[in-house]
Amino acid sequence: MTLADRLSRLPAFGFGVSGPLATPLVSDRACEALIYQMLEGGGAIFDTGPSYGGGLGEIRLGRALARNADAFVMSKAGLLSSGLKKRARDFSVPGLRASIEASLQRLGRPRIDLLWLHGPARPEVTPEVIRLLTDLRAAGTVEHFGIAGRTEDVLAALDDPIFEAVMLPLNKVPGNIGPEWAQRAKAAGRAVFAIEVLRGLRPSPKMTRGQLWRAAKRMVTRGGAPQISSAATPEEAMNWVYDEASADIVLMTTTSPAHLAANITALRHRRFRPS
Repeated sequence: MTLADRLSRLPAFGFGVSGPLATPLVSDRACEALIYQMLEGGGAIFDTGPSYGGGLGEIRLGRALARNADAFVMSKAGLLSSGLKKRARDFSVPGLRASIEASLQRLGRPRIDLLWLHGPARPEVTPEVIRLLTDLRAAGTVEHFGIAGRTEDVLAALDDPIFEAVMLPLNKVPGNIGPEWAQRAKAAGRAVFAIEVLRGLRPSPKMTRGQLWRAAKRMVTRGGAPQISSAATPEEAMNWVYDEASADIVLMTTTSPAHLAANITALRHRRFRPS
């Protein structure tokens, strides 16, 4: 079954266990409650990765979905972390294989539905890596593959048919050229997963833990004031990403049950539309 066939049976939105949800800032119970809320709202697509909290995101997602074999679970490989700050890249065949095996153990699942290479440079997607992915698919360890990134290297997914999807930031922040890459990927028959859709929206007067975490991270890693999106509301931003920026699936993450409920309500009617 192709990825498009799988996605056509699911709502066109998902939930990411990343950022503050993979840190002590949010408790295990609070994180799992958000995952259950997504399931109850009809969501079935979940994303995480070993670089989120040194694997804590995978552990939390695995626990929450332990009795839900039908969930569509995605993880990543190539970028690892220890603690909250130390990160290391490893796109070698042994490194990728070890990462995937560890992810399966933390998730407690026999298979990853969609595995993302996490930000590879185009030269890192070698023929040896492609052979590894082919072997993993043949063994039933991973069903589908994609490339996630923030640069034009994400379009390495167009170089080999084993990659069925791309994941990239899509929002109305000035200067974001993600929509151009998304259109190229979609024209080539790849599914487009959008992240950071609400980036640049003005925060509510009472900031959530997630908004505080992102503001603190921005001060440490980027500095300066954030650019403001031209979208007025979250619903407007999400509709723009689907209708004008070529997104097939919107991935959201939040620490606020109220924000999650509003997002689910806004996206409940969305369905995957094959190219």
